[in-house]
Amino acid sequence: MLYKRIVSNGKKISSLFRQLCFSSSFCFGNGSISRYLTVFKVKNGRKRKSPNREIILLPLLSSKNKLALITCLGSLIIFGLSACEEQHTGKTIEVKYAGALRNMMHKGDISAQISLSELADLENLYALGAISKLKGEIQIFDGQAWNTRVVGDSLIVDSSFAQSATLLVYAQVAQWNTIDIPNTIHTRKDLEQFIKQQAAEQGINTNAPFPFLLEGAFQSVDWHVINWKDGDMEHSHEKHIKSGLHGTLKDVSLQALGFYSERHKGIFTHHTAHTHIHMKTANKRIAGHIDELVVGEQVLLKLPVITDLKESILPK
Repeated sequence: MLYKRIVSNGKKISSLFRQLCFSSSFCFGNGSISRYLTVFKVKNGRKRKSPNREIILLPLLSSKNKLALITCLGSLIIFGLSACEEQHTGKTIEVKYAGALRNMMHKGDISAQISLSELADLENLYALGAISKLKGEIQIFDGQAWNTRVVGDSLIVDSSFAQSATLLVYAQVAQWNTIDIPNTIHTRKDLEQFIKQQAAEQGINTNAPFPFLLEGAFQSVDWHVINWKDGDMEHSHEKHIKSGLHGTLKDVSLQALGFYSERHKGIFTHHTAHTHIHMKTANKRIAGHIDELVVGEQVLLKLPVITDLKESILPK
């Protein structure tokens, strides 16, 4: 018997197609489509390896049934794409980045990827990252730089845009919504879940990256400012922390800038987190990368007000 092969590249479309066709006589009247449709995983006595797709074989159908099948499949594809669009659309803010963590970790590439001078004239700029050659940390709050580097045993704050960056993530935000963080939120994991929940409630597309601010008193904050040794090609997160100044702050008031993303692991978030966060203390003595934190009472979360709405459909 002759067969026509249809290859489904999407698991959801394939699954929905089978459910629709097997569970009803929508396409073929009272005759169940199961007598026409067979799913094969074996060809010529051997199993076919197709982990991400299914091979569906159909006997050649009559013209009437072919037309019905095409109508059914077309409707299903439209339905599936509409469902995916509904799931992955929302208000987005443009987040840009240069460099990638995985290039540092796996390739030892700590070269300059962007100059801060290119961004100096951008309004309402919020940015974080690492200075080129991993010689310090970058923090920019509303266009004001609080970049830090280590000199001896001291932390030097540089407010200029004269540095270049090995890694930089940035966005422009003119207005923020303020949300009280409840006392039930303590750990970084708690905080990430709360940030995602609040962003979704405000209609922000949580499948796209977005910035956030934290303001208030924290029970504790583990921080570091990197000062990488020239020529060292073996990178790890622990070595990055210990290479420069680092410590734990207790009962500290600070302002923190972070970027949330579930799709940029190894780029600007580590594999164990959905956020990359930097901070500056209220007394302006310390600014740098946050490694861990415990949220205190009366901490505020700020999420961007997105006035220029853009609908975004991202690949999974």
